[in-house]
Amino acid sequence: MLEQLSGQDPARGRKRAFRAIAVTCVVALVSIVGGFEVSHWLENRHSQGDAKRDDHNADVIEDAKKPFDWKVNPGLSDEEPWTSWVLDRRLTPEEQAELKGLRDDRKAIWAFVKKRGGWRVAMESDSYKLQLTSEKQKAVVVTQLAARAVNCRPSPVKTSIRPGRSPRGLSVRRLGAGP
Repeated sequence: MLEQLSGQDPARGRKRAFRAIAVTCVVALVSIVGGFEVSHWLENRHSQGDAKRDDHNADVIEDAKKPFDWKVNPGLSDEEPWTSWVLDRRLTPEEQAELKGLRDDRKAIWAFVKKRGGWRVAMESDSYKLQLTSEKQKAVVVTQLAARAVNCRPSPVKTSIRPGRSPRGLSVRRLGAGP
């Protein structure tokens, strides 16, 4: 009715509205597709530099890590008999009496020594277990391995305990100077 009063053709107004909607849809579609393409182009343009920078940063972190950690143990396990134990202090007369009462029970001797801060010594072990571990991503290759004395110092051992061949069963020796 308004179109009739203004003197415009109603079909022409519908065409114009349809054309405006179609142009808006085409512009929106081209903008969306163009935005994706530009985003993809920018991402690809900078990805090689980003990858090189990431690889360099990973190499810096990798190079800062220790090549490997190592641990050496005598060839005896907890199930096998240990040959001697040591303490960095002398035993009291009461402790000596308690220890002599254990005779040749090696697990009980170890519990006794460990409780007092001692450690096991495999004097008769002819082999050692060397364990090398690494947290590096790159392979660590050990091409040559040799043993050498790196640090010599006086022994802190004051008491040595070994299963004896006597009827008393144990040999407790006082070592070193001091109390």
